[in-house]
Order: sequence, then structure tokens, then C-alpha cells
Amino acid sequence: MPSGRDLEAGRTGERSALLGNTDSDDELLGGPSGSRRSPTTGNRTDDKVSNIQQQVTGVMQVMQDNINRILERGDRLDDLEERSDNLNVNADHFRRGASQVRRRMWWQNCKMKLIIALIFIAIITIIIVVAVTQSNKSTKQ
Repeated sequence: MPSGRDLEAGRTGERSALLGNTDSDDELLGGPSGSRRSPTTGNRTDDKVSNIQQQVTGVMQVMQDNINRILERGDRLDDLEERSDNLNVNADHFRRGASQVRRRMWWQNCKMKLIIALIFIAIITIIIVVAVTQSNKSTKQ
């Protein structure tokens, strides 16, 4: 039965055959190891890291701006909801007041029609009484 070293050596050999190099896992997954880096590669890596940090800082600033906008929007929505509730309450008060005014005006209109009708009946009655009394006077003579 093969030992752990033999298996490891076999894997490394297979890897070399398949990939064409004998680099370590660090180099395969994350680039060359620190001991093998040249000064120019380190500067490039530092530049890449600083660029990524700048991008992350930019993204964080955008996200903070977005969060502030969302909070401001929430405040505006709360204000709008409060105004809407107040408008709804005022609309209910207006509706009740308008109904009361409509009823009052209807009754006032009915009273005016009744008064006009009574005046008309009184005038007609006076005319009839005067006419009847005049005709009775003329027949008696």
C-alpha cells in the first residue's frame, strides 16, 4: 500500500503533467509566493491593491449616499403620509359640513316655497272675498 508521501508525489507529478509546471498551490491559486516576487511585481500588486481600495472607498461612498437618500425619502414619505391623513380628516369635516349646509338650504327653500304658497293663497282668498262681497252688494241693490 502506498504511503502518504507517495500519494503526494503522485499528485504533484500528475499536476505537473496536466498543468505543465511544478509550482505550489499558492502560486496556482493566488499568484507567486512572496519569496519569488520581484520588486516590480510587488509594486504592481501594491498598485492593484490601492486601486481596489479606492474602488471600495468609492463604492462605500455611493452606498452611504444611497442610504442617506433612502432615509430622506423615508422622512418625506412619512411627512406625505401625515399630510394625507390630515387631508383625509379635513375632507371628512368638509363633507359633513357640506351635508349640513345642503340640508339647511333645502329646509330654507321649503320654507320659502311654503311662505310664497301661503301668500298666493291669501291673495287669491282676498280677491275671491272681495269679488263675492261686491257681487252680493250688486245683487242686493
